[in-house]
Amino acid sequence: MLGALGLVLPGLLRIRPGLTSLAAAGLVIIMIGATVIMWAGGMVAVALMNVVVASLAAFVAYGRWRLAPYH
Repeated sequence: MLGALGLVLPGLLRIRPGLTSLAAAGLVIIMIGATVIMWAGGMVAVALMNVVVASLAAFVAYGRWRLAPYH
């Protein structure tokens, strides 16, 4: 929940919008760890869902850092 707020609120409120890319990068790291743990536990479907969320967060991080940064 806090990760989602970290992605949305900086850009929405225009308070330190550069934090959006950092929040997305942090979420990618967390989701990679969650993927490894779920995969090791035998929960392949949950691990694949974590991979999807990590990919989306990586897209947001790259997009806000390189493609369309806030000014």
